[in-house]
Amino acid sequence: GIKVDCVFSDLDGDISAIAGCANLGISVFVLIHGDNEIQLQEFLSQLKPSSKVIWCSQGLPLFGFLNTKGFTDGDRAAIYHAEKGAEVLLLGFDLYSGKVGKYSTKYKQINEKYLKRKHIKLAIADELLREIAKKGMLFTIDRNLCPGKVVSLPEFLK
Repeated sequence: GIKVDCVFSDLDGDISAIAGCANLGISVFVLIHGDNEIQLQEFLSQLKPSSKVIWCSQGLPLFGFLNTKGFTDGDRAAIYHAEKGAEVLLLGFDLYSGKVGKYSTKYKQINEKYLKRKHIKLAIADELLREIAKKGMLFTIDRNLCPGKVVSLPEFLK
């Protein structure tokens, strides 16, 4: 089977599941930003003292925080691992359909301004991921969803 060894999140997903991963010793990279304070409080309330959390920021480096690159959880994870020399397979990562996922909108007021900003972030994520793809380190199961060399899951796991 597939073993999860890390999770990247800005806490717009299932917070109990994310905290549960950290409590199981899975490395959880949490991006802290200005509009996830409520989710952060919920996340912190569910952590055990032994939880494995790596706090992340973007922009100006903060002491004790990992400064991650990227604009979505998926491209931050891909960039982090590619910089470590890993090959990356993106599953369920959709940059091109124009749809915004349910977790991206869970805590947000959805309006035209939000959607325009989200699509700009996805376009930047696409550019960043294309750089990894050029190095032969990015794979996908469907090129209609994101960049990368197309492979099947069994082929990638060999």
